[in-house]
Amino acid sequence: MSLFSLRGLKALFRSTLSQTREFEYVAYLHAQRTLFRIRLNIAIHAQDASRLLQKRAIKIFVGGDSAFSHIEQLLYQARHTVIIQMFIWKDDTTGRRMASVLLDIANRGVKVIVRKDAVGDFFEYDHDFLGTRHSKETFWKHFWHHSHITIEHEKRNNHAKVYVIDGHTLLITGMNIADEYRYAWHDYLVELQGTHFAESFLTENPTLCPEDAKIIMNTATNKPMREVFMTLIQKAQESIVLEHAYFCDMDTVDLLAKRCNEGVRVTIIIPGNADFQHHGNMIAVGQLLTQTLGKAQVFLYPGMFHGKLLLVDHKTLFIGSTNILPSSLDSMGEVNVLLRGKFTSVLRKVRETLRSNILKSTSLSSPPQFWWVGRLLAFLRL
Repeated sequence: MSLFSLRGLKALFRSTLSQTREFEYVAYLHAQRTLFRIRLNIAIHAQDASRLLQKRAIKIFVGGDSAFSHIEQLLYQARHTVIIQMFIWKDDTTGRRMASVLLDIANRGVKVIVRKDAVGDFFEYDHDFLGTRHSKETFWKHFWHHSHITIEHEKRNNHAKVYVIDGHTLLITGMNIADEYRYAWHDYLVELQGTHFAESFLTENPTLCPEDAKIIMNTATNKPMREVFMTLIQKAQESIVLEHAYFCDMDTVDLLAKRCNEGVRVTIIIPGNADFQHHGNMIAVGQLLTQTLGKAQVFLYPGMFHGKLLLVDHKTLFIGSTNILPSSLDSMGEVNVLLRGKFTSVLRKVRETLRSNILKSTSLSSPPQFWWVGRLLAFLRL
């Protein structure tokens, strides 16, 4: 990557200087039109439409290659409509492969809608998605000008990563579309089968979901993510396990310390070498260890992972795109799913993965020491 690439500098300026567009009413109408089209297509295409409307199943996939392979399989099975909300989409092997899959299904008549947030361009630099728009490559020309592919590229501060397939399959993940998410970093994908899940996301209406499987969203008009996180931590009775790539919100640290000192077992897993916010992560876990006199368990996973999950009392899972950062909890668009109780196979797989990750990790028993440079880097979110 060239530090002074013209394409990269354009991506940086575009992500930081462009105006944020929220247009809440227009977005609402767009969602309603999309939902109507999906319902109509289900009625037209599905001989077993009633079964699709009533179907309900939830699965979890661990690891980028497994998740992306499953995403591609579901996309190839799409019959009429695919919607993708994405924060980062790089022009690399994974990004091109995803575009190729979408071209394939568009060629047989599937309507593809891509909603790419311009804020994510900052992290794409000279592999930015929008930079492919004027590419001379035949592949990208076909992608951008295909009659069945609609691409919305606007700055909406939406950090969510979501796929909606045929109105009955909703995929929620922390994985962006880029090589590191597929091949290098540990992360999760949750598949929710059922039209009520897709409708809940498209209409930003969590009441459409059952109580034991709730879609929680930070939207332009409602930001419940911090409240949900804090409530789950506050109501924990036995244990809290938090595996997060970016753990820098001090209000969350204070509440975790309080619960730990009240006798709840608190376990934190963070990357040993985060790509972003590393010093902030280390200062946060240092404060947690100080406030709990070392009672909290902190583990440093080797290298980098990108997962974002909270497991409470072994039976409540909160997972998705939300980081433990003030911007993520309070202001950016995010999508998580809250699963309670009876999803035993999902919870079992998560618990097994967490145990495996802890065994790979190094325990941190005392607060890390930083000179002023480290604290400055934490302040700069580096």
